[in-house]
Amino acid sequence: MFDINHIAISVANRDKSIEFYKKFGFEVYKSWFSDDESIKIDMLRLNNTFLEIFCYKDYKPLEETRKSTKTIYQ
Repeated sequence: MFDINHIAISVANRDKSIEFYKKFGFEVYKSWFSDDESIKIDMLRLNNTFLEIFCYKDYKPLEETRKSTKTIYQ
């Protein structure tokens, strides 16, 4: 058996993401910037579950075609 340490996801909007996860009971446990300050990282906690969200300073959304579940090999 194993335990999950934490789950990490990249988000487009840090503030909206934190507010979303707060609805489920998560709270900000710790926040920091990467060494070059290009990424803001927040560790959210709900009991023994940790969710790491990170937001790039120069976030660029994916092209619309990249949002499809289709692959180029279909």
